[in-house]
Amino acid sequence: MKLVGPKVASPRAAGKYVVGMPMWMWVTRSTSSYGPATAKATAGGVTVTAKVAAIRWDMGDGTTITCTGPGTPYSADRGKSVSPD
Repeated sequence: MKLVGPKVASPRAAGKYVVGMPMWMWVTRSTSSYGPATAKATAGGVTVTAKVAAIRWDMGDGTTITCTGPGTPYSADRGKSVSPD
């Protein structure tokens, strides 16, 4: 059984950001990213279906953030606001 991992999105392709500004994190929605991604496998008369339930972001400093959805994409009109999810 193989599920393809999410495609992490970014408001800036270069990946340069300003310290102290809100960080928006999201993944794209598609059949090969957050969802609807499902996979089935059968062995010994048992069928299992797997699907994405959450995404856990590792911040690199020991902190992790778990989200139960793909997140909201950032757009310039959102300015310095904090992500709603």
